[in-house]
Amino acid sequence: MESTFQKRIFTPGLFFADIAYITKNLPAIIAALRSKRISRAFAEKIMLAATAVNECTLCARFHSEMAYKRGVDRSEVISLLNMDLSGRTSSSKEMTALIYAQHYAETSGNPSQEMKDRLINEYGKEMSTDIMLITRLIIFANLSGNTFSAFTSRMKGIRAPGSHICFELFFVSLSAPIIIPSLLYLRTKKNKFNFAASRKDKQLSDN
Repeated sequence: MESTFQKRIFTPGLFFADIAYITKNLPAIIAALRSKRISRAFAEKIMLAATAVNECTLCARFHSEMAYKRGVDRSEVISLLNMDLSGRTSSSKEMTALIYAQHYAETSGNPSQEMKDRLINEYGKEMSTDIMLITRLIIFANLSGNTFSAFTSRMKGIRAPGSHICFELFFVSLSAPIIIPSLLYLRTKKNKFNFAASRKDKQLSDN
């Protein structure tokens, strides 16, 4: 059993910086989510690609369920949770966006200029901006879920390095009205998507 909580979480500085960014760009984020430039299924795949890197359990469950409801095949959901993009996407046109989402998460929100240029060259300015905003939004959700989990893990004696209980308490009190109903909602779902189950399913399909 691990003695420390290993997932990426919010620091106070990062949290308030992200809140400021999302508040400033909220109209653009809403427009991106409503835009027909990116289908709901495609948006969910982008979110899963980033979530797989940050290993947010809540986001993995929620967005796997949403992707499945939007028509994404179960095997593709499992592949995305396993960070496997090799030939599993429903369209090769989606690949660059999924690679970008993974890269953005892996670099902690500091993608290379080459990757950004590749995204713009593939999709154009408007659609690539939508992809960037959706990726930024899911990273915020990932870190929110992980920070909430860091507090519950602390109660079990597993602490996140560098995190302080005062900030965790503040964050939990702020996020509980959203996270707790989401957890209750997921308990009603029959499709038990999670990292452990997805890895098991992938091992079975590979054999």
